[in-house]
Amino acid sequence: MHELCNTENARIASGADFSHVRSVSARRLDPAFEVRVQDVHWPSGGQSQVQTGARCTVELLIDEPAGQAAHYTVTGERGMRSTVGRLNFVAPMTTLDMHWSRGQVRSIVCMFDPASLGLLDRQFGDWRGVDPLGALDIQNDRLETTMRWLYQELRQPTFASQLQITSMLTLLALETQRHFGACLPEGAVGMGKLSARQLAVVKDLIEQALPQSVPLQALAAACGLPARELPAMFRNTVGVTLRSFVAATHIAKAKLLLSDSRLLIKQVAGRSGFESASAFTAAFRKATGMRPQQYREFNGMPAAPADSGGE
Repeated sequence: MHELCNTENARIASGADFSHVRSVSARRLDPAFEVRVQDVHWPSGGQSQVQTGARCTVELLIDEPAGQAAHYTVTGERGMRSTVGRLNFVAPMTTLDMHWSRGQVRSIVCMFDPASLGLLDRQFGDWRGVDPLGALDIQNDRLETTMRWLYQELRQPTFASQLQITSMLTLLALETQRHFGACLPEGAVGMGKLSARQLAVVKDLIEQALPQSVPLQALAAACGLPARELPAMFRNTVGVTLRSFVAATHIAKAKLLLSDSRLLIKQVAGRSGFESASAFTAAFRKATGMRPQQYREFNGMPAAPADSGGE
């Protein structure tokens, strides 16, 4: 939520040059995201307008600094004011009036574009239901844990760090949508669409069942719907077919498994729900433009010791 590197990210729209009070101790850049660990020292209190760009922004305050801790408040519509908490989210294309006190703070800030991470769900582009002030102090253990994992990875990079970070950001994007999607009123969707609760149920069942597939009848029953109606309602809500979403979920699982260099391609295929290594390779190449081993090499991950000719 501080001044960042490009117009896709959040930026301070007015005020003095703050470059002398911010230091970045770790950063990872990618076309789909920017993740950074930063220490900010405000020599005096002040205020400014902050504008987010086209990306989602999540910030976690890491620990209390040795000196005086800075505090933030944000003013919204009708003069309402909210205190910035430990874990905060700002939706794309949001303008906030920020006030801060003298002091310092360390945080990890993630800015990401869900679509560029491969999440094509239409709801990832619609954050109108998010209360800007209510999202400035999130109580969500999954989000906080993922942010802490990202912090550790930035501070002490492991093998195939880029792939690890991409996988964790995908989890972060999914949990962010789940957190705020679940807060939507039950009747916030139109006729022929799933409610937020029904959509969350479908996604949870699909993700938790991996590598197995969930029968359509079981998904529909969990939503209290006839099996013949669920596919159309899912597509009306999300913008992609249920079949396409299931396929994308299997690919997302495979990407995470590929970060483990001990697994052969055929093992990754089986654990992510594919019948064979050849079927997995064909589906993965269609989804990403790369064969699984190319994906590993691109992200700095060598082949598993016995993984030769498996694609």
